[in-house]
Order: sequence, then structure tokens, then C-alpha cells
Amino acid sequence: QQLNKDNIYEYKNYADLIVKEEEKLKTEKLRAIGELASRMAHDLRNPLSVIKNVSDLIRIQYPQDDPKLQDHFAKLDNSISRISHQIDDVLDFVRTTPLEKTITSIKEIITKSVSDMGIPKDINLELPQNDEKVDCDEQKLRTVFSNLILNAIQAIDGKGTISVKLTGYTKYVTIDIVDTGPGIPDDALPDIFEPLFTTKQQGTGLGLPSCKNIIEQHGGTISVKNKPTTFTIILPRIL
Repeated sequence: QQLNKDNIYEYKNYADLIVKEEEKLKTEKLRAIGELASRMAHDLRNPLSVIKNVSDLIRIQYPQDDPKLQDHFAKLDNSISRISHQIDDVLDFVRTTPLEKTITSIKEIITKSVSDMGIPKDINLELPQNDEKVDCDEQKLRTVFSNLILNAIQAIDGKGTISVKLTGYTKYVTIDIVDTGPGIPDDALPDIFEPLFTTKQQGTGLGLPSCKNIIEQHGGTISVKNKPTTFTIILPRIL
């Protein structure tokens, strides 16, 4: 059947309607998942805190020079840290709170983010020596950097290097987080910031979408490319 202008207009309207309905269903699905995940995350926090506190007490009571015992504690700490990180991913995604902005040093934020983490001894972490200042919510940006650096550590999964580079331009500051891991599968790159999408066996699929939300709240952008894997954040700069 030959298409005329009326047919094309009808098909276009129909296609637009399908897209809108799919977006509506996706939004409703994410909202329902978000509410459920938020309740579960809150419920998990209390028993997780008890496990951590009991672990700390046992560590104090038993000899510190027993290598087997220290290995068990290390595994326990890693598991607690992983669960805690996943809970934070969920809560950061489902709750969008107003920014509490102050003019802050990017270098200082990155340094604090790293100090909160346990960097494996096989990971060489290169931090910027120069500095820039932005008007930002420090705590939220620390969440972003912690998430990206932890992802890089997990991607390397052994010995490697993570470099954080800082560059100031006229109106913007660029932060590149580069790692020597195997890279993200090319077919996954377009979806990497989509909620619930993950390339990891363990993960919520909410960490990177949360980072994207936080950066966009600050009027910035975040993107990723391969060879080597590089996450690039662009934020408005204090002139």
C-alpha cells in the first residue's frame, strides 16, 4: 500500500504513542523497584551494623598475630564493605536530596574519597598534583569518586594502575579516571548509565546511574570510553 501524508502522520503519531507508553512503563517499574529496594536497604542496615560491631569485638579479643584469623577477618571485612556499598548504591539512587553546595577543592574531595576506602596493595593509585575549585555538594561528589574508583579496582581485579587527572579550562573543570583493566564490552557502553544495567556478577546496577544523577544535579556531564577505560566528568569551574 502506497503511503500518503495522512498515513505517514498516523504512523508517526502511533510510534510516538508507543515510545511514550514504554517510557511510562519503565518509569513506573523503576519507581516500584526503587521503593522496594529502599525498604530492603534500610532493613539491611541494622543487622549489617551488628555484624560489623561483633566482628570488631572478636578482633580485639583474639590474638592479632594469627595469620589464619586475620585472613578470615579480611574476608569478613570485604563482604561487609561490599554489602554496605550496594546498600549505598540503592539509597543514593532512590533519594534525590537538594545539594548543599560550598566552594571546595576537587583535589581535597578526591583525597578524602580515597582515604575512606581500602586500596589493595597491588593497585597503584595516581592522584592529581594540581587543583581546581568547584561549587558543589562535597559529600555527594565523594560518593561519585568513591564509586568510580571502586569500580576501577574491581575491573582491574589484580595488579594495575588507576590514574585520576584534573584539567581546568575557561569555564569547566574535567576529571578523568583512567584504569588499566580489560575495559567495558563495546556493546555495553551505550547502556552503562542505565538503571539496573550491570556488567558485574555482583552489583545493583544503580551505582553509575546514581553518579550520573549527582553530576547532572551539579550542572555537569559524565561519559565513558574504552582503550583505556576512562570515565570523564565535566563540572562548572569557579572562575
